[in-house]
Amino acid sequence: MMNNNKNEIYRLDMIFMDEMGTMIQASCLHKMLGKFKEFLHLDECLLITKPSLATNKSSSKYTKRNDKIPLYFYTSVEKCFDWSGPKYRFNFVNIKDVVKNKFEVNTVIDWIGYVDVCFNLEDTSKKDGSKGKRLNLRLEDIEGQKCPVTLWDGFAIDMFAYMNDKKREKYVVILCHFGMVNLYKGKRGVANGFELSRLFIDTDIEEISSFRKRLIFLNQDNSNNQEDMVEGFVTPDLNVNVVSAGVIHEVSDYVEVSELNVVEKEAITRQEVVDTVEFAKNLGVVNIDRFENSVTKAVNDEGFQQVTP
Repeated sequence: MMNNNKNEIYRLDMIFMDEMGTMIQASCLHKMLGKFKEFLHLDECLLITKPSLATNKSSSKYTKRNDKIPLYFYTSVEKCFDWSGPKYRFNFVNIKDVVKNKFEVNTVIDWIGYVDVCFNLEDTSKKDGSKGKRLNLRLEDIEGQKCPVTLWDGFAIDMFAYMNDKKREKYVVILCHFGMVNLYKGKRGVANGFELSRLFIDTDIEEISSFRKRLIFLNQDNSNNQEDMVEGFVTPDLNVNVVSAGVIHEVSDYVEVSELNVVEKEAITRQEVVDTVEFAKNLGVVNIDRFENSVTKAVNDEGFQQVTP
């Protein structure tokens, strides 16, 4: 924003990546945008000559480098069509390390997981007086580690719309490139950043496809019926979506030490209900009794499942 006009751009910030996958921050001041704007598009392959290097004084370091590339008068940019490098380069962190406070708040990270819980879209007020949107979720990784997620504004709107799409995948896998370690209501979690983040929701890229395949494979070991492997249910009052994939893990653990062929899901998932309700309380969900009743009812409605030890 420039001259208190949010529609007037002062500087365009970017991340450049070479064919080796090395990334560096870059910027273009408003006075040079006229020269370069036709080239500066997402996922565009460019040949840049006579670049300059400057100290990266940004408060958020999106790469490990302390310098950046500013585009200036003598820089030359042209389109290139023989790119042989990777399209994306992700550096995923272990979600458990985030929850265990091994990363400082606002550290730039890449994260991936599937949506275990999705709460309602909320209105927010920003420091400048403008309005925004916030969406709280709970993420689960391939190892079963759960983590709070906060998405803001356009990311929140897109995510909520997808979660309410009847044609969506049962396992909703999301990936955030250049996300952030977040602190919300005293709990460590992850979020999108406000500048350079990219959110991939069930996108057809290798990392999401691979994650989903591993997730399904792990759950197939614990279920004789793939159709029952994932059962999503929605509490109508609060638009909360809970994917009960974790139920299957607990059923399997129970069967290993039991001779019973019939397992009551309600008993096995009681702790899951408690954990989900506690998570909702931490996020400040109102009418918590109605929320708890809806979750418990959804579990009870599933009845019994035939399990062969």
